[in-house]
Amino acid sequence: MMQHYGSVLLPRGGSALVDMTYYENAVHAMWLASQPACDHLPSARAWNISNGEPRTLRSIVQKLIDELGIKCRIRSVPYPMLDIIARSMERFGDKTAKEPAFTHYGVSKLNFDFTLDITRAQDELGYQPVVTLDDGIVRTAAASRPR
Repeated sequence: MMQHYGSVLLPRGGSALVDMTYYENAVHAMWLASQPACDHLPSARAWNISNGEPRTLRSIVQKLIDELGIKCRIRSVPYPMLDIIARSMERFGDKTAKEPAFTHYGVSKLNFDFTLDITRAQDELGYQPVVTLDDGIVRTAAASRPR
């Protein structure tokens, strides 16, 4: 979609600080939690898992654009405008079986800072990310290219 339209719309230009999780890190955390060393922990224990590298959404999207080698601009859009569009799509999307491209929840996740404290996972599971955010973006771009 980025390549087709030539731009990505981000609330506040992507200035939100976000904490992403590359999927291999999530799998690694689940593996750690399933090990006998964790049997003493309370049942249904929850841990925050992320790459532990908070960055602006804009910098993450720009890195992906660069890795994909496509011409694409990041454009700033006021959050209230995107939210109105998203809520309208949700309202009228009820009449179709398809989920709307924008949802109130999705747009809000792009607008507000969202970081996670992974200290408990580090202390109790011995969790450390096995793939850096930059490497995860490179791998994602490589997997997204046409074969």
